[in-house]
Amino acid sequence: MVVLFARAPFPWAKACRKACRAILYRTSDLASRAPKHPGQFVGVKGESAYPGKVIARKYDSEHHPLRVISVGRLIPLKGVAYAIEAFAEFIRDGGSGSFDIYGDGPLKKRLILLASRLGVWDKVVFHGNVPNSEVLNALDSSDVLIHASFREGISWTILEAMAHGVPVVCQDRAGMKDLVSIDCGVRVLARSSHELTSKMAKTLDEYFRHPDKVEANGLAGQVRVKSEYTWQGVAQAIVGAYKSVV
Repeated sequence: MVVLFARAPFPWAKACRKACRAILYRTSDLASRAPKHPGQFVGVKGESAYPGKVIARKYDSEHHPLRVISVGRLIPLKGVAYAIEAFAEFIRDGGSGSFDIYGDGPLKKRLILLASRLGVWDKVVFHGNVPNSEVLNALDSSDVLIHASFREGISWTILEAMAHGVPVVCQDRAGMKDLVSIDCGVRVLARSSHELTSKMAKTLDEYFRHPDKVEANGLAGQVRVKSEYTWQGVAQAIVGAYKSVV
């Protein structure tokens, strides 16, 4: 048996997959694109789990400015520019809120200029790289995590947000598709950058207009982390694959 967590670029990957009795793929997207061979066990299990505590929180059900957060490296793959554009569109369409961005990277100056050009420079705060404890404290008081990344396995950022009861807005692809169920956030399926930012902006407005949805999705995310994303669950999936071969 061989366990594959990602699409291997090596020339022997195809032959290796064919020879396997059981394969665990990192995401359902990878599993759906891989060829299937008779008698072969194919499963999907991400490589991460959340060992920390699920944090109880008190939600503010009253109407208030939406507190949006993003966590990750400031590189093109993470799609932070699209998140800023979506937030700016949300504000232009009558929304009210703030956007805290945690992380650093080569795009930082360009993203700061983007926020200024879009007229939200006073509402977007770039915190840079900070200790994880500071990010966790920020999640405790956030309403929505916007995670516009184009490719992830099982995102640690999303797991932390869900554990802290924060709904997630992300793309409907890669590991995000498997991690974020429809009751704990919103997965955006888009075929263009304009469609992506427009749909994310409308989702932010929905959370802004309906604070009760923030609470409902946040609580569902906590249940999902506790029930499906523990190291015990990861181990059981791998043991199950071994048993299928035996």
